Amino acid sequence: MENNDNIKNIVDAIAGGNTVAATDSFSQIMKTRQELALDAKRQEMAADLFAKYGGGDTAVSAEEPATEEE
Repeated sequence: MENNDNIKNIVDAIAGGNTVAATDSFSQIMKTRQELALDAKRQEMAADLFAKYGGGDTAVSAEEPATEEE
């Protein structure tokens, strides 16, 4: 419902001639949409990586693997 309140604020600000408030409300709506879109994309990418590489014991070690010498 917050989005509807922001849209109402934009309309009220425009009707009242307050373009600064209208711009601020619009910017808030766009910021919220961007944050939601980025979060959804992060979750999608994390799920894809999890599905591709599995979620088991797949810790990556910075140490070089031991080699057998003949």
